[in-house]
Amino acid sequence: MSGETPFAPITNPFEYLQVVFNPDGTLTRNFNSFPRVVPKPDDSEGQTPVLSKDVPINPSNKTWARIFLPCEALDSSSTANKLPLVVYYNGGGFILLSPDLVIFHKSCSDLAQTILAVVLSVNYRLAPKHRLPAAYDDGVEALHWIKTTQEKWLREYADLSNCFLMGSSAGGN
Repeated sequence: MSGETPFAPITNPFEYLQVVFNPDGTLTRNFNSFPRVVPKPDDSEGQTPVLSKDVPINPSNKTWARIFLPCEALDSSSTANKLPLVVYYNGGGFILLSPDLVIFHKSCSDLAQTILAVVLSVNYRLAPKHRLPAAYDDGVEALHWIKTTQEKWLREYADLSNCFLMGSSAGGN
């Protein structure tokens, strides 16, 4: 379009993503460029519409998930009205990003509040240190974990028979 300045082409994707490709094939990621959010598992002041907490999935693989629970679920007098469960896989090209980053934390929190659902955002191992299919394996392992865990928020508030898978970018494939 006339009058618009075109975007400069990306000539070095590593520089653009703020990663360094090391000679041994690993990446050094600049995680400081991505703001993170600490989970909030309780809210005694009643200021937060959605609670969140991190739970381990597989400690040996260092995988975990962040669970988002709308506070409305806590106000329900009946456990018969469990909420749908949305299992979310974040984007990042399988080399960057995780559920504790502001962009994913906020979108999952907003989703849980808007559609009134429990949202579980899965952290998976990143390439190239953990080559594919490690991320896929972690995603499947998270589903098996959901089925067998005794994690209170999932057992008491999530309807596992009403489960949806969702993702963005690499997490959506």
